[in-house]
Amino acid sequence: MALVDVAAASKGWTDSLQKVGTARTAVAILVDVAYSEPGQIGALGQELRERFPIASLPKGKPQLLARRRRRTRRRN
Repeated sequence: MALVDVAAASKGWTDSLQKVGTARTAVAILVDVAYSEPGQIGALGQELRERFPIASLPKGKPQLLARRRRRTRRRN
């Protein structure tokens, strides 16, 4: 998080939080992490949490690299 360009992140994250979809979900996770960071990125996380109180909260725990189970046909 220390290498994040705060100006670019502010614009992109705000845009993503205004929309619905996977980008919004990913940015909600980033805002959740940035919220407790010190410095400008922490201030950005706190600002976005205030502006988007519901959209900036991650929905459940992220399941990164989760595999979907395939249904197989039963042979008779």
